[in-house]
Amino acid sequence: MNIQEMAKEINSIIENDSKNATYKFALLKAIISVVKRYNQYLEEDGEDNFIPMGLVIEDWILTYYPIIDYRYFIAQNYHESINGGKQIGFRRAMNSVIELFKPRGGYNEFYDIYMKNKFDERENKVVLKLFKKVYKIIIDQPMKRFGKSKHSSEYPIFQYIKTRNIKEIMKFDRKDLIDEYGKIRISKNLTTTFQLIGSFIVGENAILSQWNRFSNEIIANKNNKNLENVVLSRLEIKPENVRYTAQVRKLIDERTECIWSGKKKIKFDVDHILPFSITKNNDLWNLGPASAKINKIKSDKIPSVERLLEKKNNILKNWKELHKNYSEQFVEEVRFNLIGKSFYEESNMFEVAFDSLIKKANYYIEKCGYTEWN
Repeated sequence: MNIQEMAKEINSIIENDSKNATYKFALLKAIISVVKRYNQYLEEDGEDNFIPMGLVIEDWILTYYPIIDYRYFIAQNYHESINGGKQIGFRRAMNSVIELFKPRGGYNEFYDIYMKNKFDERENKVVLKLFKKVYKIIIDQPMKRFGKSKHSSEYPIFQYIKTRNIKEIMKFDRKDLIDEYGKIRISKNLTTTFQLIGSFIVGENAILSQWNRFSNEIIANKNNKNLENVVLSRLEIKPENVRYTAQVRKLIDERTECIWSGKKKIKFDVDHILPFSITKNNDLWNLGPASAKINKIKSDKIPSVERLLEKKNNILKNWKELHKNYSEQFVEEVRFNLIGKSFYEESNMFEVAFDSLIKKANYYIEKCGYTEWN
């Protein structure tokens, strides 16, 4: 089945699969996001690819958080309401997390601590409970039934591969998301489809708009007209890590060099090496001082492999400065979000990280079709 046929099948499933809740939208969005963002964890085996189930759970939770945290109750299935009814299966566990972080900055504070893997004992307990709840829901419900309008079997499109008993996990650790929560099998053709046109499937004319329209139907059924189209705006909310760019800006002084031109004593922006609009990545390794003029020219393009190799010394110099000032954070982010599971000694971390940066840039250009910056 070619890409056009795969895209047609996914669109048909989105339109025709039966839906009682918004779970199928959330699952498809999460899988596409993981395929596009975490190429370092994409495993190939013949005609199949595998992605970590844990990262799909992560995207699911980060997507639903702003919806469930809204000041008004937004139903996500036909049965639930603020006064009762059968609620979506993880709402109570999600609310426990939300209530913990609401007094301290809400979604952004949760995201910041989550990405740094710095939950205290109480926070860790409620976050782990939420992950386990969502894990079971995904496997037992949307994954099992996604594609039933086209296929009679269970798990026709995505299959779960178990790696361990989830009950044995006693503490939440973001690093465990890669191996401990199992894998999801996806056909290689479908993976390629998600890489090339996943952004369009997720965008206005597909998952998010369908999610919004389905929610509007639920809202209309409950006579809550004031909440129409609120879901779409909540789905578009992304956590803001302004403090990360502030960390880089704090280090800019008269000795600072633009990572692209090498010039000093100019007007600087904090640039995302791989554009945030594409990667949604605010890690320190992806940030660097850049001439405001060059940053404007670069815009949302992916630096070509040739350009990255040409500017390698500048990038490594910036990384070493960030590592010197924010060692633990820098290492954790490089390990998880850039290198992946590749083994490296601390002494050659920067070389391995740079090789991973090259691979990731090439992945976005060659596999996902984004415009390169030469």
